[in-house]
Amino acid sequence: MASRYLFRKYKKEETRELVEFSEKVIHFVSNIRV
Repeated sequence: MASRYLFRKYKKEETRELVEFSEKVIHFVSNIRV
């Protein structure tokens, strides 16, 4: 039970980091195009 909770929490953190990373990439690419 505890391991499942930790796994879910880890996945949530991982998803948030991926979203932040992809936003940085999109911002970087759009700066190059302009």
